[in-house]
Amino acid sequence: MIRRYTNRSIFLILITFSTGLAVLSGCAAMGKDECLNADWFTIGYEDGAHGYPASRIGSHREDCAKHGITPDFNSYEQGRMGGLREYCAPQKGYSLGTSGKQYTYVCPPDLESAFLRGYYQGLEEKVEIKLHGAATGDAT
Repeated sequence: MIRRYTNRSIFLILITFSTGLAVLSGCAAMGKDECLNADWFTIGYEDGAHGYPASRIGSHREDCAKHGITPDFNSYEQGRMGGLREYCAPQKGYSLGTSGKQYTYVCPPDLESAFLRGYYQGLEEKVEIKLHGAATGDAT
């Protein structure tokens, strides 16, 4: 079922974005042993499954460069694309939307449409719940 969004729905979605943007961040630095023994496919898969952008390997590269180690970009990217197939599922989009978190446009084109349908449905439900709470005096 394709859901149509009214101007009001889109406006409410935009308001939610402006008041509750969440920025993905990854602060876990890699140490020398981690860099030496890294399974770059698995690291990429985990980053993709968490919805991290391709630029995430840059922080791994910086961490490992301190120890003279270069990540295997091809293995990392293959793993990341596998992880994104998990992350970009419609039910994950719905969950992301209902939690009010920001989508950072990481899904491949063949998965993005279905992901976004779930995301916008979840985001709209979140906004409706907030509006209902505001109308009834409930803090949700």
